[in-house]
Amino acid sequence: MTEYDIFVPGRLGIIGEVSDLVTPYLEENNKLIPGCAIAMTVEQGIYATVKESSKLVITMNDKKFTCEMNEDILLKHAEDKNNFFAYVCGCSLYMKRKYNIGGINVKITKMDLPIKKGLSSSAAICVLITKAYKKVYNLEMSEEEEIEAAYQGEHLALSKCGKLDQSVIYKNQLVKVDFYSNEVNASEILPKEKIHILVADLKGDKDTAKIMSDLNNCFPFYKNDNEKKVHQMVSLKNRRIVQDSVNCIEIGDLKKLGKNFRKMQKLKDKCSVVCSEFESPKLHSLLRDKTIKKLSYGAKDVGSGGDGCIEILAKNEQSKEKLKKYLENDLGLTTYSFTIDNKNN
Repeated sequence: MTEYDIFVPGRLGIIGEVSDLVTPYLEENNKLIPGCAIAMTVEQGIYATVKESSKLVITMNDKKFTCEMNEDILLKHAEDKNNFFAYVCGCSLYMKRKYNIGGINVKITKMDLPIKKGLSSSAAICVLITKAYKKVYNLEMSEEEEIEAAYQGEHLALSKCGKLDQSVIYKNQLVKVDFYSNEVNASEILPKEKIHILVADLKGDKDTAKIMSDLNNCFPFYKNDNEKKVHQMVSLKNRRIVQDSVNCIEIGDLKKLGKNFRKMQKLKDKCSVVCSEFESPKLHSLLRDKTIKKLSYGAKDVGSGGDGCIEILAKNEQSKEKLKKYLENDLGLTTYSFTIDNKNN
């Protein structure tokens, strides 16, 4: 039986990450502005070997899950919030319905992408499962169809995500992504200066599904002033900050890019009245940290937000190394270092 190797990277959101949630509501409320964001793929990701099977079988470290390729059973497991492999079941259900295929055996051989930390682990596993079915059953799927399958699979697992993560995973470059009703457009961004970013795992709790549920409850129309703040975070103000950030990257004004980090974080902080996850005490403690302020132009949360990770725009390579030592040695955090330049594109 033929076995295939698959690797799917995570993604690093630069700014505007949650604005893709507006997309499904654009036709219902014509006052909404399409979302947009800046993001890129990262070296960290998920490695797996896959082969055909009569059932859905997935193994990861000491965890193993087996399920019949029955639509009712798959749906039950996809909607089970306590099922670690709910996203896998959601994607398998979508592929079963769409292509009437059998199962797959997936063995995760390596995963250096942290889970529930804002680096798109959920989208990565959904894309991996979609690619696995495509490979094993030799399906004729376009890139857009793969993205849609991963997106729909995650929704079947009750995660009301947008299409940012799935779309960026296919682009090995820094991109601005625009989310319209029926399409996602990604345009490459060429930085003039090197961008030094340090991401630190806050070792806190983060419930992405709750974040997306709380935010989606504010659409298509806001019902009070608190929900209006969510519309402001992901609509016109978001688009202006993202476009200005594109300009900052292209002309090398990293100091202003850092200011935009802080602007976007303030917009999200105002939405804590709707989404308690945004209170994120660990994140805000570091945002106030004097050492971080001294060595960076700005900092913000990562991905959908909450106490997953903090993203810090260091002033230069030396500042990034000092921050890394401080965060790891003094605060006991795990860090991930990124340098963005034209060579990444």
